[in-house]
Amino acid sequence: MPIRPYQPGDEDRIQTLFTKVYEREQSMEEWRWKYEGPPRSDNPWILVYEEDGELLGHIGLWVMDAWIQGEPALLGLSLDAMVDPEAQLQGIYTELNKEMIQRARAEGLDYLYGFPTEEAKYHLLRHTEGIHLASITRYRSTLNPGALAANFHPALKSFNTVGKGYRKALFRAPAAPVSEGRVIEEVLHCDERFDELAESAAQAKPIMVQRTADFLNWRYFDRPDKPYRMIALWEADKVLGYVVFSIEEVAHRKGVYSVANIVDWLALDDPDVRKQLARTIREHVKHCDVLQSWAMKGDSASHQLLTKIGVRRKDEPMPVVVHHLGHLDAVFFNANNWRLLQGDVDTF
Repeated sequence: MPIRPYQPGDEDRIQTLFTKVYEREQSMEEWRWKYEGPPRSDNPWILVYEEDGELLGHIGLWVMDAWIQGEPALLGLSLDAMVDPEAQLQGIYTELNKEMIQRARAEGLDYLYGFPTEEAKYHLLRHTEGIHLASITRYRSTLNPGALAANFHPALKSFNTVGKGYRKALFRAPAAPVSEGRVIEEVLHCDERFDELAESAAQAKPIMVQRTADFLNWRYFDRPDKPYRMIALWEADKVLGYVVFSIEEVAHRKGVYSVANIVDWLALDDPDVRKQLARTIREHVKHCDVLQSWAMKGDSASHQLLTKIGVRRKDEPMPVVVHHLGHLDAVFFNANNWRLLQGDVDTF
């Protein structure tokens, strides 16, 4: 079988394949962050399909420390699974996934998860014992409908002014003051106090990635191609919770509009903490035209936080496919047991 592990020097051909498949260029800085940067020393996990000197397929994996029912475990995120368009229908995608699953099982990973296209999902369910766990729930709210309307035709630009008034009305209420003894601050680097929060949240969901300081610094502050901001609520020297968000300009028809993504959050099991975080983030994103985020359908804590920020359930556009690699527990099959946010995938 022409499948082998990544070798130094494969990068250029991997990048060429990436551009051909996804129709966008990926910088080497982004590639190194994605595959050489993750905190675990067993990264990068990459398999390639090479035939007659041609690199025709690729699959990567993020290996991450996780909690499964409060106990340390390993989760793997499948990413950049791609096949040269000229080599489709040869079973390359399926064989790459089978080999990755076999290697992950041998290395002691517990579960794999991924967000495939509908076509890819079909092959995973049919050929690799994958399970369609659920479809991710997207939350989205338009704060400035005028900005979107103005992109359709120059004559509609006046609607942008109307939309700004609508947005201002949505956020007319001032942010509530922070409770006495607590303070809201922007975070530029995470230290061991975030490890303490990760430990205290180990039981927040039966299956979740550990949000340690090393993970957060790599995932959000080391990433070269996307700027993130983190806002945290503190009491004395203790982190009570944080929210990570990004703001981007999206080209649309004849203009652009701004989108705020609520990418990640973690907090103590305290409604007042979540309420304060939500109100604070609203202040930071109220100038944007669109708010969006996503979470698992049964993640009630995320639902409460996101609705307080101002986003509502819109649709379920993307399947979540999972594989079990070791001891099979009933917790695995229930989508409500999984905590998956935008920060648990590489595209946000």
